[in-house]
Amino acid sequence: MKFSRVYMLCIVAFLAVVFVAEYRMPRRFNWHPSFSAKSTQPFGSQLFDSVLKATLPNGYQVTRQTLYQLEQADTTRRQTVLVVAEHLYNLENIDVKTMLRMAERGNKIILVAHGFSSQMEDTMGVYATTDWSSEPMQMGLAQHYKRDSLILWKRYGTPYWSRTFMLYPQLGSRHLLEDFDLDSIEGTSEEKVTTPSKTVKRDYRVLAFSPKSDAWMMAVDFPIGKGHVFLASTPLLFTNYGILDDEGRDYVLRILNEVKDLPVVRSTAYLPTRDDAVEGSPLRYFLTHRPLRWALYLTMLTCLAFLLFTARRRQRAVPVVKSPEDRSQEFVALIAGLYEQRRDWRDLTLKKFTYFAEELRRLLNIDITDTVEDNQNIPLLAHAVGMHPDEVASLLSDLRRLHLDESQITRKAMETYVNQMNEITKRIR
Repeated sequence: MKFSRVYMLCIVAFLAVVFVAEYRMPRRFNWHPSFSAKSTQPFGSQLFDSVLKATLPNGYQVTRQTLYQLEQADTTRRQTVLVVAEHLYNLENIDVKTMLRMAERGNKIILVAHGFSSQMEDTMGVYATTDWSSEPMQMGLAQHYKRDSLILWKRYGTPYWSRTFMLYPQLGSRHLLEDFDLDSIEGTSEEKVTTPSKTVKRDYRVLAFSPKSDAWMMAVDFPIGKGHVFLASTPLLFTNYGILDDEGRDYVLRILNEVKDLPVVRSTAYLPTRDDAVEGSPLRYFLTHRPLRWALYLTMLTCLAFLLFTARRRQRAVPVVKSPEDRSQEFVALIAGLYEQRRDWRDLTLKKFTYFAEELRRLLNIDITDTVEDNQNIPLLAHAVGMHPDEVASLLSDLRRLHLDESQITRKAMETYVNQMNEITKRIR
């Protein structure tokens, strides 16, 4: 026993030292862009989604459905579909065609990424790429990188004036429109169709661009039919980091102000990994947090050590002792037989009355043996069991008279009294 106590004290002391050391260590962030709805890391989207859900007037939700699935779910509903990913190279022809059909009917599509697929380049005349790596982003944003200007133009019909935001150019792509002219914020892009020699001009309007930086962070609006397709090259601003940065938050909310008249749905179907499903695992949650991960490891080691130290049997095997049988029914049958032989129906009825009074005292807090409180107890009991107060009063009067009178009663009278008391108890339960 003494050895076990010392062993447990050593384990507790060791765990305390480990937890204190882990608690005092600086927190390390994961700067890999996941855009996960459950991630609290800088480039996750838990805080981003919660802010938009509380801010957008017509509602905001996150779904795993693709553009095609959203269109097939309800072709009459007008909504805004937001797709944010580091790269959208996985957009297929069916996704692009669905996007154009939805925009024709009055929906609004917002695609935010560093790069787009070749189908998007052929259809919208856009091209976006980046040379920046997100892994050293923490060190770069804190020490080396400098903010640059991003101009957001005033849009006709909105109460906001043009504004210059100071943002890190490393959060954006190098190009979005190859033929963009700084002297004009409006232009056209070429859409290649099935015939190689035929092209279609698409009008566009630049919402935001960075005139000085090598990385032209841009946001472009393509009016299509009754709706719009918005393309932006700053996906890292549509994250927890962007919503916590003062300049980034204002820029994101100004961009989303363009679609505030419709409910917004953010699709995570185009993310390269199923981050939402992975982070939903309880074990994954423990493993992604360093203190919890070490606590899990130490718990497993402690259990293993416990098994090793207690594997040897320390005493003889305890023999199996048969549990005593329940003979209460035999006892009841024996007592009933004695009363049957003596034909003492009065005493049996009084025994039942005693248990009946105790049951009412326990369930309803009513003492029927106290005749002084009859004016209060009888109506309460009658109301609880759904009987007329006169019936209850008559039964109690007969039972009390039987207690005072020593003369015997018949078996039939005993059964009547017992059945009436059982009926009252049954109604209470």
